Amino acid sequence: MTKGSWILRTLLVRTAVIGISGCSLVAGAQSFPNSFTDPPPPGWTGPVFKLSQDYPSTLPSLEPLRKRRWRQFDFKNPAQAPQYLQAVLDYCLEGNTEDNFADVSKNTVRKWYHAPWLHTTPQAGNLSTE
Repeated sequence: MTKGSWILRTLLVRTAVIGISGCSLVAGAQSFPNSFTDPPPPGWTGPVFKLSQDYPSTLPSLEPLRKRRWRQFDFKNPAQAPQYLQAVLDYCLEGNTEDNFADVSKNTVRKWYHAPWLHTTPQAGNLSTE
């Protein structure tokens, strides 16, 4: 697996985050439990996954178009689709790679939030892998 595909997989599968550059799905919601079943190993000092859930109570303003580079590409055009995907990936990575997406609430570039209930356990009722 290439580094780019690993990062994309991490972005899309592991974190399931929603960028607040557009809107929030769960404004003012309660706190949800962090979705992991095993604690870090003894002595672990690296990042530990944490849900980003300080949801806003009102819709935020959109970022300026210059910060939404993917808008300059037509994803339906096969010649521009790779550029569109790269621009979206770059947007999602910006400010989130320092701690390997463990806590996207620490992103200083833009606010990101997790979509609750996207657990991978049978108890959650969604996306069961067992």
